[in-house]
Amino acid sequence: MISKKTSIHDRPRPSKWEAIAPFTLFLSTLIVLASGLTDYGFTWDEAETNFPAARNQAAWFRGLAKGETGFAEESIRKHFETESDHPSLPRTLMALGRFAFPDSYSDRFAFRLPVALIVSLFTAAFFWFLQRSAGIFPAIAGTLFLVFHPRWFAHSHLAEYDILIAVAWWAAAVSYMWAFSETETLSEREKWTRAIIASSLFGLALATKLHAFFLPFPLLAWTLLFRRWEAWRWAVLSAFLGPALYLGSQPYLWWNTLERLQNRFLDYSQKVPITTYYLGEWYPGNVPWHYPWVLLAATLPVGFFLFALVGVAGTLRNGLNSSIRFSPRMKRCTFYILNAITTPLIFSWKSPYDGIRLFVIALPFLAMIAAEGMALCYEFLLTRPNTRRRPIVFVGAIAVLILLQIASCYRCHPFQLAYYSPLIGGVRGAHALGFETTYWCDALNDDFIDSLKRELEGPQNIALHAMDAPPWEEFRKEGKIPVDWRFNQPGFPDLHIVQFRQGFFGPFERRLVGSHADVLAENQLFGVPLIRAYKRPE
Repeated sequence: MISKKTSIHDRPRPSKWEAIAPFTLFLSTLIVLASGLTDYGFTWDEAETNFPAARNQAAWFRGLAKGETGFAEESIRKHFETESDHPSLPRTLMALGRFAFPDSYSDRFAFRLPVALIVSLFTAAFFWFLQRSAGIFPAIAGTLFLVFHPRWFAHSHLAEYDILIAVAWWAAAVSYMWAFSETETLSEREKWTRAIIASSLFGLALATKLHAFFLPFPLLAWTLLFRRWEAWRWAVLSAFLGPALYLGSQPYLWWNTLERLQNRFLDYSQKVPITTYYLGEWYPGNVPWHYPWVLLAATLPVGFFLFALVGVAGTLRNGLNSSIRFSPRMKRCTFYILNAITTPLIFSWKSPYDGIRLFVIALPFLAMIAAEGMALCYEFLLTRPNTRRRPIVFVGAIAVLILLQIASCYRCHPFQLAYYSPLIGGVRGAHALGFETTYWCDALNDDFIDSLKRELEGPQNIALHAMDAPPWEEFRKEGKIPVDWRFNQPGFPDLHIVQFRQGFFGPFERRLVGSHADVLAENQLFGVPLIRAYKRPE
C-alpha cells in the first residue's frame, strides 16, 4: 500500500512478484489469444493477399529445409513476388508459423499464431515499461485497458499488418525515448549501444509497414521540445540501419532494387479511393478531416477514454508550469501524446477507411496516457484531507471499469471489430448515428456458414455484395463450404449475401436491405446485422 507521503512513482526496487509479472502476462495473453484464433472469419486482407503470399513463402522454407530451393533470383521471385505493395517481412513471420506446424493444423491457426505470439511478447514488454514509469497499479490497469480494447483484441487474433506495425512503432518509439531521456550518466559506449538498439528497431518498423516512415516526426518534435541533442546518433545510425534492415528482410528487393522500390512506392501513390460511410453520408475517398478523431473517441471504452482525457489534460496543465515543464513525467507524457496523434493527423488529410484499423498505432500510447492519468488522479486524492477511504474507492471504481470493459469485449466476441463505445450507445447507437457497422469480412465465420448450409441444398450461384470471394475460397480450402457453391457467376443468383459495410452499398444493396426479402442466415451484434444471406427476390 502506498502511504500518503509517497508518490506513486517513488517505489522501491521491484519485488520478485513484479519481476515475474511480465512473464505471467505473456503466457496468459498467449493462451487467451491462441485459444480463439479460429473463432474469427477470414478478413479481406488475409484471404486476398496475406495467406496466398505466406503460403508461397512457407513452400520456400520447406524447400530450403529439403535442399530444393535456395537464394537464387528465380527461386526468390517465385516464392516472394506478390502484387501487394507492403513489405514481405510480416508474411515471412506468418510463413514460419505454417512451416513450424504440421498440415493437421489449419492455415488459419498457423498463419495467425506468430502474430498472437508477437502481441503477447509486446503485452509483457508494455506492462514492464509502464510499471517502471507509472507504477504497478497504473501499469496493470493500462495494460488491461489496451489488451481488452475490443478492436485491439480482435486485431491481435488476425494475420495482418496493422497490429504488427502498432507493435513495431511502439517498440521503436519507446526505445528512442529510453535511449535519449537521461544520457548524462551514460558512458559513450552505453550511448552508442542504446542508439543502435533504437535505430535497429526503427529499421524493423520500416520493414513492417509504410506507416513507420512517419515515425521520425513525433521523435523529432520531442527531441526539439526537450533538447535531446544526443539523438544525432540515432539519426546517423538510422540512415544506414533503416534501409539495411528494410532491404535485408525482403529477399525480393535484392535484385533490381531501385526499379522494384520505385514500383512499390508508385503503387502507394496510385491507390484507388475507397468509399466510406460516415455520419450517414457516403464519401468516395474524401472523408472529413475529423474522421480519425471521432472514430478513435467513438471506439474507446469508457474507463480508457476518461483516464486518457485526464492524462492529456494533466500534461497540458503541467506544461504551463515552468517548475515541472521538464520533469520526467512531462517528458514521458508529451512523448506519448506526440506518438498518439501522429497517425490520426496523417489520416486527417489522407482519407482513411476501415474504422480505426489504419491508426490503431495510437492505442498503446493512449493506454500509457490513461495509466499516467490514473496516477495523477491517485496522487491528487492523496493530497486531499480525509483521504483514508478515497483511494480504496478509487481503486475499486477502476476495477469495475476494467471488468465492464472485459465483459463488453467478450459479449462482442467474435465481432469485436464492430465494437463502439457505450458513450455513443454501442453498436446500436453507432448504427443510428450513421457509422459503418463492419468492414473486413470477419463477420463471415463458421457459424454463419453452418447456418447457411442448413438452409441450402445442391449447387448454388451466390451473389456477394460489399465483399469479395477470397474469404469464401479460404473456407473452401478448409472444407467448410461445398465445392458446387459458385460466387458472382453469370446468370441469376440463387441468393444474395450482403456484408453490412455501408460504404460499399450501391442502389441495389440499399433496396435489398430495406426490403422484406427472406433472410436465410445472419450474424448480428446486439440486433444490428453484420452479414446476411437473402433469398433472391422474386
